[in-house]
Amino acid sequence: MGLAQAAITDHRAAARDEVHYRARGMGPDMRPVTLLIVNMSALGLMARCETEFAVGDRLRVSLPVVGTVPAIKPAAEISKSRVIGVLGTEATVRQPYVDDLAAKFAADCTIIRHGSPELVVLAEAKLAGEAVGVAAVRAAAQPMFDAPGGERIDTVVLACTHFPLLEDELRAAFPDVAYVDGGPGIARRIAWLTREQPWPAEPQPGLAVFTAPPRDPLLGALASYGLGEIRIL
Repeated sequence: MGLAQAAITDHRAAARDEVHYRARGMGPDMRPVTLLIVNMSALGLMARCETEFAVGDRLRVSLPVVGTVPAIKPAAEISKSRVIGVLGTEATVRQPYVDDLAAKFAADCTIIRHGSPELVVLAEAKLAGEAVGVAAVRAAAQPMFDAPGGERIDTVVLACTHFPLLEDELRAAFPDVAYVDGGPGIARRIAWLTREQPWPAEPQPGLAVFTAPPRDPLLGALASYGLGEIRIL
């Protein structure tokens, strides 16, 4: 029985998104198989496969996961003063991979790190529809510029995925600084991984999945980013 035929009963509560993504996997005998993932939800997926399997057989499916690291490489490419600020969470700026990125791509630069939990709170407040002032953002980021050599920072890496939400406020607070984040790199990686996949001619509605009902102000903010459909697990 094929894999698609084996999935006779579907008790998932969440609706599934129609996709067509080619993936590779390993069958129960550890032989490689090729699958076409045809729909997916936060709770599971369904795939077509030419190989026959018995009900209950387990497959290992290989799906790419795209992560992000601080955008130190592009920052080093544009910095003229060779002093770069890395603005992230307290945990992020302490990670060894920041040292590795700096050594590999910015060995001739001074890297000044600042972990700011206050900026995380401000970014989440803005996303939830609350007003966020430039003064509060300036105060949260100022210690990075007050550090030894911080007055020479000309490029800041937004090393937390929250922080691009505050880029306008950061630019207003520190106007003579360039800001970079990992968004473009993530987009390029996804484009490369999906280069052989069919894409719709027009942008499709975005989907956000929550484990609890979100606050109403957040819904409007998500819609402004194209995430108009909300599902709750």
